[in-house]
Amino acid sequence: MDTLRVARVVPTTGAEGPHRRFALWVRGCSIRCPGCCNPELFRPGRPTHSVEALLAQLERSPTVEGVTVLGGEPMDQAAALAPLLEQVRQRGLG
Repeated sequence: MDTLRVARVVPTTGAEGPHRRFALWVRGCSIRCPGCCNPELFRPGRPTHSVEALLAQLERSPTVEGVTVLGGEPMDQAAALAPLLEQVRQRGLG
C-alpha cells in the first residue's frame, strides 16, 4: 500500500487550478527555493495518508474536474504519487 506524506487536503476548491479541483499539499522538499511560500512543508514528516484513503476522499467530491498536487515538492514522492495520479487519469479527471 502506497502512502504519502500529506500536509493538507481540500476536497473542493476553485483556487488551485482551472475549474473545481481536489487539492493535495504534500510534505517534504529537497529543492527549498529561497522565498518559498510554503517553507513549513520543507520537512518531510511521516507518511500520513494511503492512496486508497485519498481516492476515497476524491470519490466524496463528485463535482471536481481535476486534482492539483502542491507542496512541498510533489516529485520527491513521485513513486507514491504515481498510483494515485493513474487513478485520477482513469477517472477522466485533469
